[in-house]
Amino acid sequence: MEMKETALKAKLHNKFGALCLKSDKPQKALSHFLQAIESAAAEGLDFLNVHYNAGNAFAQMKKFADAIPFYLFVIDNFARVESAGPLDASLNNKQAYYDSLVNLCVMYLNTGDLAQARIYCERSIRENPENNLAHVNIGNVLRQMGNREEAIDFAWNAIEARMHSSNPSFTRPVAIQGNEVDSTDETLPINVVCVKWGKRYSATYVNILLAGVARHTTLPFNFYCLTDDPTDLDPSVKVLSLEEGWTGWWGKTCLFSEKLGLKGRNTYIDLDMIITANIDDMLSHKNVPRDGFVLFRTDDFFCEQSNRGGYNSSIIQWSNQKKFAQIYEVLRGSFEVVTKYVMRFDYWLEMNIKNALFVQDLYPEKTADYVSRCKESVPEKVAIVCFPRLPKPDDFPSEWIRDVWKL
Repeated sequence: MEMKETALKAKLHNKFGALCLKSDKPQKALSHFLQAIESAAAEGLDFLNVHYNAGNAFAQMKKFADAIPFYLFVIDNFARVESAGPLDASLNNKQAYYDSLVNLCVMYLNTGDLAQARIYCERSIRENPENNLAHVNIGNVLRQMGNREEAIDFAWNAIEARMHSSNPSFTRPVAIQGNEVDSTDETLPINVVCVKWGKRYSATYVNILLAGVARHTTLPFNFYCLTDDPTDLDPSVKVLSLEEGWTGWWGKTCLFSEKLGLKGRNTYIDLDMIITANIDDMLSHKNVPRDGFVLFRTDDFFCEQSNRGGYNSSIIQWSNQKKFAQIYEVLRGSFEVVTKYVMRFDYWLEMNIKNALFVQDLYPEKTADYVSRCKESVPEKVAIVCFPRLPKPDDFPSEWIRDVWKL
């Protein structure tokens, strides 16, 4: 077979494999990719793109260790191929090399080799500083290594460098202390707040949360919903407009806008939480300083075990709206840049709040992660059950949920 015919055969297998991968058929895709690799190797044809694609097929099947050699092949051979002459992008695309560096970091992260993950994240950033995913990954790697402060500093350095091109005076803000020791102001009204954005959570979620709070407190309270669509919300819900157009969890940042006028003892609760018992002590901010900032420590969540010691914002408590306005104001002035380098709203809180107080310490045994502790039943002292990932309450993964998650 002539070399050009071999190249055509390899290219066709690669093309068919890519279509299969896009159709969520990674096993079939891999068969084509391996045939392309075999055809190219038989004639000594450099075809790094197909090695990259084979790595992607293994990654899609969550066979992370099997993906590693294919990404390494691209990385180890790209310099030689590039130096041999002009690149044929259909065979050896430089983007496949850059993406192999990023993907290899993720593979090592998923196989628990944090040292190698860090090496390839840092190499990716050195060789392609514009690769935002590499910046996101290094934050995950450093947190899993226990280097949270380094992760925060790394993100701020990247944000400052990018912001200076349009705003030379930009500097990272001074972190706010969240562990103030002053007493609670019991004259302030009690506010319960939630955020509903997009289509993931319906008005039913808001109304059930309202009903759950009402059933399980003896205290007067205001119930606010920050949303882009108030359709079908209970008439007693005080609607706050979600104006910025920020998607996903970034809408939670707007909680700290002074324009909202939230004056009181504020308790934010994620919509996918279930109230099961009295929460008077939580809503009254018992033991919460007036200038303090309270949220979850990640340690008790099954889905956060690789990120122990971090922040989880499924519940947030604060009173001093002005003090914490920085969380919103800094993001408002740098949203496009920040969200290139920071993956999660919880990480943004870590970058702005130092020494936050934790729900688990202030209200021991009051909350529990569904996956870790509540599949069979709700423990006796627990008043709020958390569903940070999957399943969600409307999946009804346990029978007890039907009895309590209702209007």
